[in-house]
Amino acid sequence: MSQHVVLEQKSEYRQRFAVLVLSLLAIYAVILAISILLFRKNAKENEKIMMQYRVAELANEAKTNFMSNMSHDIRTPLNAIVGLADICEMNADNPARVKECIEKQRAASEHLLTLINDVLEMSRIESGKVTFDNKTFHIGDQIHSIISMLQKKMEEKNIKCSVSVTNLQHENLIGDVQRINRVLLNVI
Repeated sequence: MSQHVVLEQKSEYRQRFAVLVLSLLAIYAVILAISILLFRKNAKENEKIMMQYRVAELANEAKTNFMSNMSHDIRTPLNAIVGLADICEMNADNPARVKECIEKQRAASEHLLTLINDVLEMSRIESGKVTFDNKTFHIGDQIHSIISMLQKKMEEKNIKCSVSVTNLQHENLIGDVQRINRVLLNVI
């Protein structure tokens, strides 16, 4: 074999080797690019999953807080009803006092029923289907009703409360009475 043939074959092998190396580098670059894209896609999916997890955690926390607050809110009118029943029992011979206690019990019972309905309404809140009542009511009566409901608890805690609802420019209002009562109760 001549030296010229050997050099040509050597050159041909070098070219084939270079093509092979370049091909392998190209394949490696493509695999690397695909890996980076998949990594980024997985990172975005993981971020999305973590965000959904955090949203679920916050929703669960909100429900827990809601139930905790609601159970506290339910105890207030329930204590009023029980306290007023005791007062009725002690004043069985005083029809006027019994009648007054029954009226206060009715107001506390209505408030308790509203709170229970609010718990049941939780699914409507979550789905965005909350509705408000538009009824005419007398704001003074609502304030006195709430004060009456809390009277027993205030007496137990030695809290004195005096409310005077006079000379209101607008005594009759239109709105959701139970939600207004709830706000007033929370404020008081």
